[in-house]
Amino acid sequence: MRRNLWLAWALTLCFVGSQQPLPGQAPSMDTRPNNVKNVLAAMVFCKHGDMVGALGLEMTKLGDEVSASILRGMAPTDLASPENIKSYLCLVRLAFWKPERIVRPEDRVPGVTIFMLEYLKEREIHNEDLKAEINSVEDYVKQQTEEHPRTS
Repeated sequence: MRRNLWLAWALTLCFVGSQQPLPGQAPSMDTRPNNVKNVLAAMVFCKHGDMVGALGLEMTKLGDEVSASILRGMAPTDLASPENIKSYLCLVRLAFWKPERIVRPEDRVPGVTIFMLEYLKEREIHNEDLKAEINSVEDYVKQQTEEHPRTS
């Protein structure tokens, strides 16, 4: 029952967040608040090992915006829990799965993502398994984007 409520809530956020602009509205309006809601909803699904098709496909179009949305919507102390780190890593893999699908060209460069992965590695100094998983995702993102942005 509780899982069904989460599913309904996340689907609602997904549909609300992916609406097209109304006639007369500027198509360049800022959609980032919707991205934050959708990314946080997707994190819930990643925690349970599930991903709704439409929500997962939306993540593949965001690229570096996934990390920026996490920073906008989640406190750093919340992100630092191992469960949330694993969910975040799941989303990062989705976000850079097919870089050519990323809508905004600036989100194809993983600057924020690499910065966050470096931050998480520093926080997880004593958890070698989690640190290895973070390194694996970082290598994956660099390979997918063929970018090695500076983080300092």
